[in-house]
Amino acid sequence: MQTFETNNITRRSIAPRCVIQVLLPVAARSLYETPSDRGFEVESFVLVNGTGNRVTVRLHHVLARESVAQRNGIVYDLAIQPYSTLALDIPVYMLAGDSIHGLASAASSIACLVYGRET
Repeated sequence: MQTFETNNITRRSIAPRCVIQVLLPVAARSLYETPSDRGFEVESFVLVNGTGNRVTVRLHHVLARESVAQRNGIVYDLAIQPYSTLALDIPVYMLAGDSIHGLASAASSIACLVYGRET
């Protein structure tokens, strides 16, 4: 973290960091849950297909005390081409208790990396 002063106000510059590195499962499951005492700002998702097959992906922003549904989809049935990487600059603002869920159409096919910062 970098700290600097401007007009007697201390500001902090916090670079986004990778908080999730996971192979997406075939059934939706929680990939990250925001701690109960703070929020989280997702800046981007990176999806890597290391297989020779086209694979579809679903990512969800699930609010606290809710469940995975099409209405809370960040991306829904997004096709990732064989041997490709897709970076998605999609901001997601998560409150305490919110979570990111994900799944892929084929097991152990898609590596998902999520970059962001605590708020």
